[in-house]
Amino acid sequence: MEDIIFEARVIETKEDKNKKIVVLDKSLFYPDGKGGQLGDRGSIGDSDVLKVQEKNGVILHVVNKFPDRKEAKCRVDGNRREDISIQHTAQHIISRVILNLFNSETLSFHMGEDISTLDIDNPDLGDENNIERIEIDANRIVRENRSVKTYEVTKKEADQLNIRKATEVEGKIRIVEIENFDTTMCGGTHVSRTGTIGIIKIVKSEKVKGNILRLHFLAGERALKDYQKRTKILKNLARKFTTREDKVLESIEKMERELTTFKKEIKLLKEDLFEYYLKEEEGKEFIIKGLYLLSMEDMKFLSHEYIERGAHFVYLFNKEGGIINKAPSLPLNLVDVLKELKDKFGVRGGGRDFLSIKTDKTLEIGEYLWSVIKSQ
Repeated sequence: MEDIIFEARVIETKEDKNKKIVVLDKSLFYPDGKGGQLGDRGSIGDSDVLKVQEKNGVILHVVNKFPDRKEAKCRVDGNRREDISIQHTAQHIISRVILNLFNSETLSFHMGEDISTLDIDNPDLGDENNIERIEIDANRIVRENRSVKTYEVTKKEADQLNIRKATEVEGKIRIVEIENFDTTMCGGTHVSRTGTIGIIKIVKSEKVKGNILRLHFLAGERALKDYQKRTKILKNLARKFTTREDKVLESIEKMERELTTFKKEIKLLKEDLFEYYLKEEEGKEFIIKGLYLLSMEDMKFLSHEYIERGAHFVYLFNKEGGIINKAPSLPLNLVDVLKELKDKFGVRGGGRDFLSIKTDKTLEIGEYLWSVIKSQ
């Protein structure tokens, strides 16, 4: 879509909470938040429009700097306006499809910079089959390239229309009508034909607030980019698993089964290894030992086992750091030990009943701790 160009005069400039605001004598910029949709962006003279707000009927343009001239050539970003219009018309289509299929109303609509959402008053519509039915019908309306008209009517005239979701408003009522499909009250921007949308895709459904279904959807170029991203991920996964794209899920499930088996086998091997280490140090009161194949969590477990089996003091370490543990009967304050280790070796870590430390000076610390133990 081409940019929208118009001439306007700057009638007011002001600063509010570190924001620079420009008011024009006329504006074609659509404000943020109105009708649940995003606002326009563009420029006013040499100033970039960062946000558009409406307050008491006045359009406020938040800019990066004040324009250098009162008479300004203004530009509304056409690509952004088209994207916003596509998302908004797509929402109208989805809402009508859901009403037709399930007799469920749309409670609210929020358009984001990356993805849009609508809330439905039926939390049970989120299964895959229902989502597919909604998408099929919605995209059929897109492919049929139906006309989308906007016009204003009086309250009396509106009462004669089959309006999807009527609300009480004063004065003229703006109507958005999708040919032989949907008629609703709306003040937002829309495409002129449904074919402009290209494609509608619901990418996520979730229950919120207990009894509301929230649908996350994309339309137009947003949906295309999402499809391209997902296709790339799928191709990379197929390459990783050296399989066809339609066989990726089977490969993942096979890997999960193998992983479960490996975890069980590793657990049994660990138990044997722990028992070996425990017997190796059986009867010793003071244990200082490098266990480079074990994780910090493994060493913590093993240190407790050594204490349970009669050891008075245990220091187990690997390349990352170490675990320091002691029997309650040993008159050694581990908090004081930790402070000493931090001062002498710059270790990181903590604990009270036992210490978990991070350091690359594990051997030096072992020698130091041995000297401390001998002095007890």
